[in-house]
Amino acid sequence: MLKIRARINGLTRIMKRDAIEFCRRTGWTAWSIYKKRGIPNVLLAFLHDETAKEPSLKTLTRIEETFADHPDWPGATASLWRETGSAKGFILRRVLPEWRHDRFLEVLTLWEDLSHRPDLTLDRVIESVSHLEGATVIDTRPGNPKRYIIARHAPASIRAGNGDATGKEMGSHRADFYADATIADYAMAYLTGEPSLSEIVWAADGTLAGAYFLRLILPLPNALISITHIYEDSIPLDVARLSQANSDEQ
Repeated sequence: MLKIRARINGLTRIMKRDAIEFCRRTGWTAWSIYKKRGIPNVLLAFLHDETAKEPSLKTLTRIEETFADHPDWPGATASLWRETGSAKGFILRRVLPEWRHDRFLEVLTLWEDLSHRPDLTLDRVIESVSHLEGATVIDTRPGNPKRYIIARHAPASIRAGNGDATGKEMGSHRADFYADATIADYAMAYLTGEPSLSEIVWAADGTLAGAYFLRLILPLPNALISITHIYEDSIPLDVARLSQANSDEQ
């Protein structure tokens, strides 16, 4: 059974990214947060320095309590949380209602063009996204979502150490919890015909496998385009760093 503290470790990744992204959007600094909330600057170094010590859950909670209702807080309008887990790990998805994200403008333009082609083929879809490192193409013609085929695996995912799964069925791809969640999200997008944007964190027990990223799913006739923007590409499923950060703020 996956321990709750491991899930908390994953959620802190989202809280940390929220704080960093909020400062990027608004111009808030460690000093200005200190002036507003009294959090010492040394505990806020992570906001502007990726090599800084991991923030504690207490620090992240205090920041979120202060700014979560601000319109520029990431995920402030998120409508759904989805979680899937097993003894092998977990995956958390925060579903964002506004799927026209500025990080995916190019693929959105391509998708809109493809959506209006009456003679669209799977080969044409693959060719259209062949220059996009983060784009995966899914063949949905088998009907059963577990048998959806990975027609083109994103080079960025392959380089991240996930292996080239081109030609594999979704039901046999990756760990059980990851496959279950991804199949559900793909099926929802294809069957409803509605694009889906999620902020995702996942980690596998006993390994360094894991990632924190944005994923946009775009439905087409007989296919899906899934494209990611990776924030972190290695998340060990343990609480060592979090525990140390928490002890430093006692």
